[in-house]
Amino acid sequence: MQIHAKSQLFAGIIVLSLLVSCNFPATQPVTQIIPPSLSSPSVTLTETISEGGGGKANPTDSIGILPTYTDIPFVPTGLPTFTPQSSPEAADTAPPTSTVTHEPAATQTRTLLPSATKKPTKAPPTRVPQDAMIRIFQPATDSKVVSPLHLLAAVVPGDRGNVHLRVIGENGRVIVEKDWWFSYANNRRTTIDQKFDIQVEGVAESARVYLYTLDAQGRIESLASEDILLLSIGETNLAEAVNLLEPFQIASPIRETYIHHGVVKVYAIMRARSASLVSLELIDLKGVVVGSVLLPEILYPYLEYQVLDVTIPYQVRSGTWVRLTLRQLDPESKTDLAVSSLVIKVYP
Repeated sequence: MQIHAKSQLFAGIIVLSLLVSCNFPATQPVTQIIPPSLSSPSVTLTETISEGGGGKANPTDSIGILPTYTDIPFVPTGLPTFTPQSSPEAADTAPPTSTVTHEPAATQTRTLLPSATKKPTKAPPTRVPQDAMIRIFQPATDSKVVSPLHLLAAVVPGDRGNVHLRVIGENGRVIVEKDWWFSYANNRRTTIDQKFDIQVEGVAESARVYLYTLDAQGRIESLASEDILLLSIGETNLAEAVNLLEPFQIASPIRETYIHHGVVKVYAIMRARSASLVSLELIDLKGVVVGSVLLPEILYPYLEYQVLDVTIPYQVRSGTWVRLTLRQLDPESKTDLAVSSLVIKVYP
């Protein structure tokens, strides 16, 4: 009984399967290809439709779409293109760098300073030579003069405007003697332009022209001199004046300095129009020399300045105003040829 029932069930399943096969034939896969005329982009679609009602694809059904793209660069026509330029030395990965061009600096004149190792141990302070306090333009040294003697000079007068002229002949004879008092000058330079009649003993006579100033105590402040030749006949022949700068340019000490410890250190430059000895003196208000030095060497004629470095010892009991006087002396007569001076105060 049970075997017969199973045989009938199996036969029924076979019959049902045959009926389904006859009414619904199997559906073949459909392949859709995009026409070859559409070449950009190229897409291939493959659609597989599963079994379902009406033979239509359901949105929820699985559809396999596998697009394949072939990229073609797009460059619009009719527009300018810009290609950035890079430095050939720069690496591809290096960021762009900017180049700054500096204007050349202006050329400057450099003043070289002496090295500390080459600094002189006792060089006098630098000071520009100044015009002499007394400048004799004519007659200058080596001039030949026939009477009248024409004096042309520029002078800074001394105390109360005093200026003094002396012309001394060969035998010490005073040929011309003149004193001026330019009270209006007030320590300003004054011009002297005056002629003097002279008498010459013989045909010719050598003479020395002195022009000098004094302070209130009668001490010489400044002095200049010129050596000339006086003629009784002939014509005047004037030489060029070249002795117009200060004979001594004193750099140290400066005017009205206070000095202690019994010595005065003098730094100066000097020039000479003729052979001379050099003397340095400290003269007090009474005319007493409290300190002096006479250099042993003769200073030969040389219009270029030379260095003078001298220490003057002195003796005083208390603070004393003195005139530091630098002289150029005639080696034979020991008379003054040129004088420069200034006032300082010395202490024991």
